[in-house]
Amino acid sequence: MTNRIYLYPGLGEGEPHYLESVGTVRDIERTGLKLVEGKRVAFYDFDGTDKRDDDNLLFEGVIHFDMVRGKWYALIDWGSFRHESDEELRQ
Repeated sequence: MTNRIYLYPGLGEGEPHYLESVGTVRDIERTGLKLVEGKRVAFYDFDGTDKRDDDNLLFEGVIHFDMVRGKWYALIDWGSFRHESDEELRQ
C-alpha cells in the first residue's frame, strides 16, 4: 500500500474516524501526507478472502479537523469500498 493510509472503518457510516491509531500515524508519516481540511485521501484496511489470502479493503474519505478535540478525522465515502483484488481485475 504505497500511497494509501491505514484506517479501520468499523465505527460505521457517517461517523468521524479519527486519524490516531498507530498504523494510521505511521502511514501518514511514511507517505508524507499533509493534513489539509477537505482533502480526499485513499485508505485501506486489512481484509482477506474465504481462503485466508490477503485482499485488503480499499476506500476513500475526506479529512477534517475537529476544533473541539484538536484532532484530525476522516469521513469515509461509504460508496467507495472495494477489495484490492477488484482493482487488479480492472487492470
